[in-house]
Amino acid sequence: MARLCPITSGDTVPSVMQIGEAITRERERRGFTRAELARQVGVSWQQVQKWEQQDTISAPRLLQIAIALGAPLSAFLGDQVRELEGQAGLSPEEQAWVELRRQLAADGRLEEAERLLELDEEGRRLVAVYWSLPPEGRRRLVREARKLEIDFEGVGTTED
Repeated sequence: MARLCPITSGDTVPSVMQIGEAITRERERRGFTRAELARQVGVSWQQVQKWEQQDTISAPRLLQIAIALGAPLSAFLGDQVRELEGQAGLSPEEQAWVELRRQLAADGRLEEAERLLELDEEGRRLVAVYWSLPPEGRRRLVREARKLEIDFEGVGTTED
């Protein structure tokens, strides 16, 4: 599992201590207690405390924290987040996907954000297309989807 850790040469990413401080700052700024954040991420409040006090943290866990708090990764990693996302191999579509989950969480819609993790490849592609469109395109896509929903009402959901 990838670990975010201090880098001494080049100073390209914040140190673990800076990330821990950022977790504390964002948690408090958004009105979460350690226990509330821990519940959202599925750990103990003591583990959150460890992360905040310089324990190492995995990249996937940091992403979970960002989603739970509704915070962008740049709140924890600074301006280097785009470079790191590129290094991690995230396509623009995957970056849009991460941003959607983050926005849902920021709007207090954590359940919806978690359901998105259960979508199959076609569902994820549809969501990515939606977010890649300008507002008028999004409205048109939703209108068409509603028409399809009516057309297929009562029809089973078997796979092709």
